[in-house]
Amino acid sequence: RDRVSTQSTGSFSAPSIPTTASSSTSSSSLSNSSSSSSSSNSSLSIQNLDLRGYWVANKGNNNLEILEIFEKQDGIMVARKVTGDSQHVPAGEISFEVNLRQGGVGKIQIAEKGFQNPEWAPGHISSFSDHDHFVFEWSNVRRNFTRIKMEPVPPSQYIFDGDAITYKPRPR
Repeated sequence: RDRVSTQSTGSFSAPSIPTTASSSTSSSSLSNSSSSSSSSNSSLSIQNLDLRGYWVANKGNNNLEILEIFEKQDGIMVARKVTGDSQHVPAGEISFEVNLRQGGVGKIQIAEKGFQNPEWAPGHISSFSDHDHFVFEWSNVRRNFTRIKMEPVPPSQYIFDGDAITYKPRPR
């Protein structure tokens, strides 16, 4: 089966998202679209979402985006692209950051073709149904993410052809 390497390609030096509520988006405006089927008395809130792990989103035209999300510091989650957009923000770069302690407010990295003039635009988690699905929204764009299970693979197991990374199985 195909697996994707998560080797880091460098450090992230963009300014941090605010740690105090400075956006007009509040946690009360975020929707939890799940119906409670759990027998637990605790309700799911954005502050207790565990987004760490691998996520996939369909960007249209059968183009999938895979992200690895990790916690940078208490409540601030960072999404690094595992598969990239060869036209705009490539693999290895930060896609977005969100502050779960501040209701999912964050920022997304956007760029012109060829990763030219990268900049940060405001964004936020606009809804979630459980720990395995969420929506990140910015400008007029909504992207639905679903959790996936993946295993890291050594970079030597991949072939890069300029536009895509292909898994190269080990000889038997």
